[in-house]
Amino acid sequence: MTDVHLVASHSAAGTLRAAIHQHGLSGKVFCIMDALEFGPLSDGRARATFWRSLTVPGHSDAIPYQERDDAFAPWRELQTFVAAEHPQRLLVWASESGAD
Repeated sequence: MTDVHLVASHSAAGTLRAAIHQHGLSGKVFCIMDALEFGPLSDGRARATFWRSLTVPGHSDAIPYQERDDAFAPWRELQTFVAAEHPQRLLVWASESGAD
């Protein structure tokens, strides 16, 4: 594998996986599922608690960290993967909106 693709939403991850498959590209897609423009950034547990405080049970599928106690866990998973696989490139897919 030569590439790791980083996106911030499940929608973007699915679209990118389809494009990679359709066009015969390489790489693994990681979805961080976060909106970094909101909430605390210095503590993963506080961040997860912040996101859970915004949820309405049964109606908040798009809210990050409903099932995680540490908002930084996806970042550590990405770090571990990069350290083990040594991809040639880490591609961050983003737009002018931090939510995209």
